[in-house]
Amino acid sequence: MNAEDTKSYRHKSQAQLVKAIEDTKTLSQLFALIQKEQIQIQMHAQSGASNLKPRRLAAPKPVTETDNPFERLKAEVIKSVTGKTGVQEAAPKGYIRKPKAELLKEIDECTSLSQLFAIIQHEDITIYMHSNTDASSLNPRKLVKLTASDIISKKDTPFERLKAEVRKAVSEREE
Repeated sequence: MNAEDTKSYRHKSQAQLVKAIEDTKTLSQLFALIQKEQIQIQMHAQSGASNLKPRRLAAPKPVTETDNPFERLKAEVIKSVTGKTGVQEAAPKGYIRKPKAELLKEIDECTSLSQLFAIIQHEDITIYMHSNTDASSLNPRKLVKLTASDIISKKDTPFERLKAEVRKAVSEREE
């Protein structure tokens, strides 16, 4: 197919694709069909060897003497086209992060540094603190000069400022 043909090419319907896959006789015909129709095939792999989500495979079928690898590949392509994969997403294991709203409420309710640090550590919160710009190539941040009366009237303590930084880090974090 040249470039002109690919622009005007209309992909086959799902039923036509399944019939075309079943009618293929050779591996090269099957691969040409996969390439032409831009079919995405995800083969089974160990999840530990990649960054893909772990998936539970369907019950394995024993390989028999009459088992044909070409027919198995055609079956995988048909499963990919129809969406019936026989593969289920595995239930997530381990700790699931709390929603932002719940996390922000917990941060507001903290009364001690140990509680705040426990949340930071448990929820894996990354805090970017202000730094001396002479020591890095970061753009300078202007810190606000506060007087003692401003600090007392606003209840602006180091603990409250740290809570504000943690809140900011949680609200900017992607879920």
